[in-house]
Amino acid sequence: MNKIFALLLTAAFALTGAGALPSDAEAPTADLVDISGVVTLLTEDALLITTDDGQQVQANLDGDTLMEISIPGQDGLAVGDYVYVIYDGIMTRSLPGQIYAQTVRATAFDGVVSDVQKDSFSLTRDDGELIIVNATEALMADVADGTRLRVYFSGAMTMSLPAQIGAAYIVKLP
Repeated sequence: MNKIFALLLTAAFALTGAGALPSDAEAPTADLVDISGVVTLLTEDALLITTDDGQQVQANLDGDTLMEISIPGQDGLAVGDYVYVIYDGIMTRSLPGQIYAQTVRATAFDGVVSDVQKDSFSLTRDDGELIIVNATEALMADVADGTRLRVYFSGAMTMSLPAQIGAAYIVKLP
C-alpha cells in the first residue's frame, strides 16, 4: 500500500511540474547590463576600463560591437574618455575581468561654465547652446565660473529649455 501511495505521489508531482514550462520554451538568456568608466588602454579589439570604484575591466570588441561615439573634435575613442559598455552580463573571473561589448557609448559636450550652484552649473557649449549640468559634489570639485570643461554623460538629455544632463565624468580643458 505504501509503495502504491509513493508511486501515485511521485506521478502527481511529475505531472504538475510537466505543465510548468511550455513545450517551445527557450533557455533563459542573460539580461543586458552596462558598466562605465574611463578608458585607460585602447587597442583595435579591446578597451581597458577603470570603473568609478577603481576596478579594471577589459571590454572585448568584435565586428558586431556597435560604437556610438559623440565627442567634440574626435572621430573615435581615446584614452581618458568616459564610456558606457553594454554587455550580456557575463564576465570572466580573470584579472582583469573580461566582457564582450555589444555597444560602446561615449557622449560629451565641451563648453564654458557659468552660474555654479551646489549640485549643478550652466555650460555654454561651443555652438552657443546652454545646457544645465547636474553633478555630484565630487564631480563639482573643480567647477568654477569661466572654466572650460568636457562633460561626459549617458547620452540622455531632457527636452526642457535649457536642456539638462547628468554628468558622469568631468575633465578640465585648456
